[in-house]
Amino acid sequence: MNRSDSIVHYQWKNFATEEEEERDKLRLSSELHQEVDDEMEQFLTENTDPSLQACLSQFSNTLQEGLVQTQQQLLSLDDQDIIMRPLLLLSNKGLINGAYKLVQPSTVLGLCFSFNPSEGMIPPGVSKTLEVHFSSDKLGVISEELNFSVVGNPEPVIVTFRGWLIGPTCHFSVPELNFGEVSFGFPQTLTWGLSNTSVVPMSFGLRIPGDGTGLASSTSTDQVTQLNRSEWGLGDKTKRRPKEFILSPSTGTVRAMAEMDIQLTFCSNTVQDYNLALVLDVQSVGEEVLALPIKARCVVPDVVIKNPDLQFQHCFLGHPYEQSFELINDSDLPACYGLLPQPYEEDPALLYSSPHARGVIQPYSTEQIPVVLQAKTVGSLQETAHIAILGRQDPPLELLLSCVGQGPSVSVTAAKLNFGCIPVLTDVTRTLQLSNDSPIPARFFAQMVGSNATEEMKSFCTVSLCPCNVSFLT
Repeated sequence: MNRSDSIVHYQWKNFATEEEEERDKLRLSSELHQEVDDEMEQFLTENTDPSLQACLSQFSNTLQEGLVQTQQQLLSLDDQDIIMRPLLLLSNKGLINGAYKLVQPSTVLGLCFSFNPSEGMIPPGVSKTLEVHFSSDKLGVISEELNFSVVGNPEPVIVTFRGWLIGPTCHFSVPELNFGEVSFGFPQTLTWGLSNTSVVPMSFGLRIPGDGTGLASSTSTDQVTQLNRSEWGLGDKTKRRPKEFILSPSTGTVRAMAEMDIQLTFCSNTVQDYNLALVLDVQSVGEEVLALPIKARCVVPDVVIKNPDLQFQHCFLGHPYEQSFELINDSDLPACYGLLPQPYEEDPALLYSSPHARGVIQPYSTEQIPVVLQAKTVGSLQETAHIAILGRQDPPLELLLSCVGQGPSVSVTAAKLNFGCIPVLTDVTRTLQLSNDSPIPARFFAQMVGSNATEEMKSFCTVSLCPCNVSFLT
């Protein structure tokens, strides 16, 4: 029982240590040699005919193909070729030296074999070990005969190799990838393991056949930070579907008897249910060796405006006024919102904007969105602002902005000026105080009117009074 949090790889062995296993291999090889020598001695004892013994000596260079003793078997994956290195034990049962040489194979599979040494001399009664090297990039059944020529023997000695080449074995650590409900434009990431349960490295590729082939899907972060993005809905359906899945890594090599972590990031730009599959391709083995189901459901949270009527009351012309409206998200998923820019008009009666026009509203929360308004015309004014929710198929939310535009407010300290009795042809001065009680500049004109006013008195002056300032007229 494995009580840890990690996967434990195990393999049954006949011996506790590698040293004991090697000693047993040597023992079996020695017994095999002894068995061959005993059979040869018995054969020579029973067959005393000199001619037969001479023929046997000439043929003595026979190489026993039954002595394919796999004392060592190493498997690896090099350049995607399956490589096997067993040992072949050759024995000279004759009475003279035996010169052997590998006959060059003529088949494709035969060329996958090589021997070291491929030729040589074996003294009588001696055995020699050859290293057999096999390298192939093809899987399946192996059945190949290789020939050794022996000097003085017209018939070659045949060595037959049989077997079955299989590729790496692997599995995923989870039965499926279930993202559950996700919000439009909000990436979610799942991590799982790809285990290589074979004794050779495994080069792989991962892909999702049902994913889009267009540009990468839009994220809420991109929508908030990139103010030039104007698309808030589902996009142009005539274009290619966006690519909504990112695999990391999508290709690689898993070491023998090891596991690699894989991450899948999913950012949906399509309101729908997802039933797809992630497939595993193994190099030199095949495509879609394994498939991992992917499930998800993309939704757009229902966001509402608490009070869709924002009244600014009296507003001085050109002066900015700020109020906030409240967005409410009662769902368990985040949402991305944006106050859409005001459509262009040559002479708008109202101007509105927001210092925080875009943002994210978290699940079960509210967000205060500031709106700055400027009246450009005197009188009662209204304008409808629109708030978009990323991925929302319905029209944008509407916010009614209203105000009463008014000009500057100027007051005087006295309703009239009394000059009293004054001498003829004598200048008498009186002072009139004007106050600008508004936050915008006030431009005013001063002029004398009436039938008794002289031309000089009827002339007027133009004065600009700064916001919340006082001016004196004499």
